[in-house]
Amino acid sequence: MSRALPHCTPQECSRVTDVALCRGDVAAQLLALVEQKRVSLLAVGWHGRCMAGHARVLKHPIQELATPVLLVKREPRATFRLKVGEEIE
Repeated sequence: MSRALPHCTPQECSRVTDVALCRGDVAAQLLALVEQKRVSLLAVGWHGRCMAGHARVLKHPIQELATPVLLVKREPRATFRLKVGEEIE
């Protein structure tokens, strides 16, 4: 778990109770897993931008499920500031 979730503490990693590795259509696999496991909340971790090709992964389950969906985005990186002139040490 620590390799898969490098930004999580050991306590947070220990809360993971089940892992499913799936292939194929991600949206369809999520729907099937939610139904099989009878989950009460689907939490989806997302990094990067919600680009057109990837938005279906979220849109499809949100439209099809009665189960709430929680989208968790990684904390944004600190902004870069270029130092010039007298600011450079």
